[in-house]
Amino acid sequence: MISTKNSLEKYLDLSAIKLRDKIKADEINKNELSKFYIDYSKKINKKYKAFKKISDKNIKEQYKNIKNKNLPLYGIPIGVKDIFNTYDYPNSFGSDIYENYFPGNDARIIFDIRDKGGIVFGKTYASEFAVHKHSPTLHPIDKNLSPGTSSGGSAVAVAKKIVPIAIGSQTAGSIIRPASYCGIYGFKPTFGTIARTGVLKTADTLDTIGFFANNLDDLKLIFNNVRHKGRNYPHIQKNFLTKKINFSKGTFKIGKIIGPQSKNIKSDIKIIYEKIIDKLSKIKNIEIIEYKMPRIFNEAHLNHHIIYTKSLSYHLRKEFRNNNNRFSETLRNMILAGQKISNKKYDDALEYQYKIVDNLENKFKELDFFVDLSTFSTAPKFGSNGIEDHNLIWTMCHMPVLSIPIMKSNKLPLGLLLASKKYHDLKLIDFAKFIQKQL
Repeated sequence: MISTKNSLEKYLDLSAIKLRDKIKADEINKNELSKFYIDYSKKINKKYKAFKKISDKNIKEQYKNIKNKNLPLYGIPIGVKDIFNTYDYPNSFGSDIYENYFPGNDARIIFDIRDKGGIVFGKTYASEFAVHKHSPTLHPIDKNLSPGTSSGGSAVAVAKKIVPIAIGSQTAGSIIRPASYCGIYGFKPTFGTIARTGVLKTADTLDTIGFFANNLDDLKLIFNNVRHKGRNYPHIQKNFLTKKINFSKGTFKIGKIIGPQSKNIKSDIKIIYEKIIDKLSKIKNIEIIEYKMPRIFNEAHLNHHIIYTKSLSYHLRKEFRNNNNRFSETLRNMILAGQKISNKKYDDALEYQYKIVDNLENKFKELDFFVDLSTFSTAPKFGSNGIEDHNLIWTMCHMPVLSIPIMKSNKLPLGLLLASKKYHDLKLIDFAKFIQKQL
């Protein structure tokens, strides 16, 4: 039986799956592990501020109460972005307007995590109402750099190994960008595959729940255990691909994205990226095909802005009416802009979104995957949102996307992005594993 703090430190490098298996096998005492994680988190969090709230009592009670060792998330500590309802932690939505607000219930995904044996370790910092304002969270390598805004707390919690898995959300690029900047894996699943009940709403056709981890197997584990399944979700049941694919057989065509923001890629980053593309092209059953996005995508960022700001002005109307002096200047201006957008203009933007969803979906008749850079630079200066990339397009098109940490520039991490057809999430993760072994 493991019994000393120092001997427990080596388990920080374990995947969530291996950690779970060692707890199940009684190789690690879960009570001693919970104490170690609490002590370790306080030490790391003091410097990096990944977590807004960690409760010793809550963690110890959860470890004490899980009994069934057959549960798939048994004993795995999980960070939760501070926009998800949790009955035992406050949910501030990243705003001091809701400081110390207890919702009294769990979001559906939090219920599912607990039901499967997972431990809600604490609430990670979120941007103000999950928009653009930086939280106090610091970059895991350089405190002068941005860890990514909205879900940066969850990304840093995983990057510094406080937890092996954390939950985030993406309405623009708030999973893929922090993952790329912090050098970890980020996964934004197909829109609608995970319940959003009990989660802050900012834009109904954009908000997507996703995950951070230090390996692909852990992403697959958490996604598979919280996603919608069964007859109650007929559209997902009909379209969701569960068939295992043998990637060593056949030919798989990858569309290398040339899009409206590709001009923003820095020259040094482009050189690194092209080397990765060259390696991919040399894998015997992979064909790289340059895909220039049609002109319709030139309007993606404009229409995203219309949908986002109009939606924010609606969902935050009560808070803004009663407390607009407590909003940041950035969010205040977005809401004011949204208030000026007519319903007709908003409807037109939604029609545009449906058109580009169909446009990219139809491209999968010819291609199996897309490849792009996760971000077009390494982490920008703290306070900056970075260079415009294509993350808004992936979000608007409801596609599953992965950021894989296989590149570096000036010793800073940079992610490779892979995207696939809607509901081919598991195929995407398995393909990422396949190519990572080849690179």
